[in-house]
Amino acid sequence: NPMPQTESLSWGLSIQQQLSANNLVELGYQGSHTVHDYIWVDQNDATPGPGSTQSRRPFPAYQSIHIVYPEGNMSYNGLEAKYQKRPGPSGLSFLVAYTWSKSMDNMGGRMGTSGEVTGISRNTTLAYNKGPGEQNPMRLAANMAYELPFGTGKTFLNQGFAARLTGGWSFDTILTLQKGFYITPTIATDLWAVGSTTSLRPNVLSSPNLPVDQRTPQKWFNTSVFTNPSQYQYGTAGRGIIETPGFMNLDLSLHRTFHVTEKLRVDFRFDAFNALNHTNFSLPGTSFGTASFGVIGSAYESRDLQFGLKLLF
Repeated sequence: NPMPQTESLSWGLSIQQQLSANNLVELGYQGSHTVHDYIWVDQNDATPGPGSTQSRRPFPAYQSIHIVYPEGNMSYNGLEAKYQKRPGPSGLSFLVAYTWSKSMDNMGGRMGTSGEVTGISRNTTLAYNKGPGEQNPMRLAANMAYELPFGTGKTFLNQGFAARLTGGWSFDTILTLQKGFYITPTIATDLWAVGSTTSLRPNVLSSPNLPVDQRTPQKWFNTSVFTNPSQYQYGTAGRGIIETPGFMNLDLSLHRTFHVTEKLRVDFRFDAFNALNHTNFSLPGTSFGTASFGVIGSAYESRDLQFGLKLLF
């Protein structure tokens, strides 16, 4: 029989209010539920126990067998808020958007993100694989554009040489703040000789997430709450229980077009990426029992400054 088609039902509600001619606020809710999504299963994993791996496989004559099943499901709920100021006489415009969301699924690995498990072993259940989805549970994005109030027709320095020198400058910013997503502790060694490490996780005694002021690159989460699983059993640690570092970035841009002659123009641009030089850490190690477990070994790009000139004729 052919597999059923993946079905997704979405719904939402939003309310907009015009505060003034150039100001708008919007509040909204978005939800969705997806069924019959695809998930692959290591169907030929051996049953945990003593003896040779091959003799304990459902199909001893074969090695790994991956089978895709349409049994994945996902739910999403999100609250959204937006405030927008359109350009007016002041030359200032901005947009601020905030999203709080929660997503749960039993699939994992939908984005190929490092630290996120993909697929399940036949020795476990879909319920064992249920956990947070792979998007940030909180995100704030803001951008602002401002035409500086200098030059001809503006409030300040609007005559003579000063007007020609200072007029026409524009300033733009983009600010992004987001909370870290969630990843899964894993075990990289086939402890029970089942033929794969899919779904193999340690036991967990309590929440591994440290208070924010105690998190360091050398110890991002509490590794002491994890232990080896009992013999021939899969661990109790759930999927997506470790919170990763968040992300903060501010980009700035200053630019102006100089009209040299009627047909000749020069565009000047200065950009500052990660202008605050904020350290955005990458993911901590998730392989239990290794030296990198709980350790962050790298970070994303630091501040980058860029100047540009473009001649137009």
